[in-house]
Amino acid sequence: MASLLQVSLDLSIFLLFCSATAVLYRWVFPRFVFSARVLASSFLAAEALAIVMGETFEPPTAFLRWFWHLDTEWNFASTLAATQLSLVGALALCIAWLSIKRPFWQRVYFVAVAAFFFFLGYDEFFAIHERSINWELVYIVPGAALTVIMAVIYWRSSRLEKLFAACIPIGLTLAAIGALLFDIFELRCGSWGFIFVFGQCMKLYIMEEFLEFLGVWVALLGVLGLFSNLSPPPNSLYRRALYALPVFLIIVLCSGGAVVPISQHSVNGADASVQGTGVQLHGYNIENGIQSVRIHLFLSPSGLSFNGQGYSITLIDQDSGNVYAGLDAHASKKLNFVLAPGYIPVWRQWQELQIPPATPRNRAMWVVLTFWREADGDFTSQKILSSDHPLLNDSQVLLDELVLRAPVALPADYKPLAQFDGGYKLAAAELPPRIKAGEALSVTFDWRANAPDLEDWAQFLHLGHVESGHWWAFDQQPLGDRLPTRLWYDGLADSETWTVSLPEDLPAGEYQVFTGLYRLGDQTRLIARDASGNPFTDSAAPLGNLLILNPNSE
Repeated sequence: MASLLQVSLDLSIFLLFCSATAVLYRWVFPRFVFSARVLASSFLAAEALAIVMGETFEPPTAFLRWFWHLDTEWNFASTLAATQLSLVGALALCIAWLSIKRPFWQRVYFVAVAAFFFFLGYDEFFAIHERSINWELVYIVPGAALTVIMAVIYWRSSRLEKLFAACIPIGLTLAAIGALLFDIFELRCGSWGFIFVFGQCMKLYIMEEFLEFLGVWVALLGVLGLFSNLSPPPNSLYRRALYALPVFLIIVLCSGGAVVPISQHSVNGADASVQGTGVQLHGYNIENGIQSVRIHLFLSPSGLSFNGQGYSITLIDQDSGNVYAGLDAHASKKLNFVLAPGYIPVWRQWQELQIPPATPRNRAMWVVLTFWREADGDFTSQKILSSDHPLLNDSQVLLDELVLRAPVALPADYKPLAQFDGGYKLAAAELPPRIKAGEALSVTFDWRANAPDLEDWAQFLHLGHVESGHWWAFDQQPLGDRLPTRLWYDGLADSETWTVSLPEDLPAGEYQVFTGLYRLGDQTRLIARDASGNPFTDSAAPLGNLLILNPNSE
């Protein structure tokens, strides 16, 4: 029963659309110049194609389902509507330019109409209003003002022009009813009870698209009629230029940054390929700040829509495992659209992860991505089917790692104790003058980084007995496990206190203390130099002498 009502609704809307266009075709077309007739007929045929393909065509692929769907951004229907809106603006601008016999204020009016319709076309294509608060006012206020002026223009127009002058506000009103009414009151299975018929949601977005198509086409007829009946008439060059206008406008819209390959976006994870249940990640971009982390995910659904698909992003401390920040969001098609290799439609999800003020700085964090799906208020984690990134578990991807930088004020001038090739500097080191064997040695290292080379380096601490030549060594990462050197950044200033347990059988006596860095992969030492740039022997920077006493000594 519900499907029968849906078919009846679709058929009624289609018949209404055909009847309205037939009446307008009979009234206005005889008064058009030939090129205006061709243009109006072409757009009417394109609208009919979009409606038929969107409602009757059973596409074999997800891409074709997206391409012909009536309620999806940046596909055939959306581009057609945006081009028509922009064409109304372009023709209004031409009318203002060529209407040399009109009063100045009327020409200004047509410029205002052009600006408004250019804005509508841009917004239709890029869906700016869906990312704005109180976006209805952007339409209603200038639209209402233009409608009042249109009424004045109508009454002061000639009998022939009244027909065309009336088409612009009528078309604008029809499009507004379609675009605003259903969005404001959320008639797509929203809060109004008549939407549900025997438990099935009626596809009222079809009515929205029909009204928008019809309204934009009526407004287009209005400006085409005014253009055709200009006094003096437009010359042949202007009439032939009508054919080129739609092509030019489509090129302008598509070059505006929406439909571009994902490879042309600035992403630091363009090779990401994470396939989850119902969604796929193609790439990501992470911008690390002091108070927030901006994250762009490039996602595509497995079908036509995301259908309750969501994701979570969390920051997890690599050392402690603590979760310091996170967000949950539903996947959306309201943000920028790109094309992945193979012409797969991909939607960019823009999120800003706020960092709590108490979050510790200079710690290595994992950026963890989790896919989930909401159904009737239940949130179920989605299994990761494949991934070229490490997995924390079967539903969480270790997407990337970052460090929350600590704001520091570096001294204007200082002499480092040692400087290493690669941009690392040991500003200072503190160790006690004496200690007993078997006790815990406390050594503080003060590090600076200037354009580090983003490799994993370990630090050694060597104690050499002056008399016997006996050596004792201890190694770890310079700042411990909390911040590996691959995540050090330009301007880092941090210190770490090592607590090293000395063996009880360590021979007593005076020891020379050295430190340095070596690559974890191949044990190669990083060249170390003094403050003047002279290299240290064996790339070991001297820290001074340490007296180790017998455990039983007083």
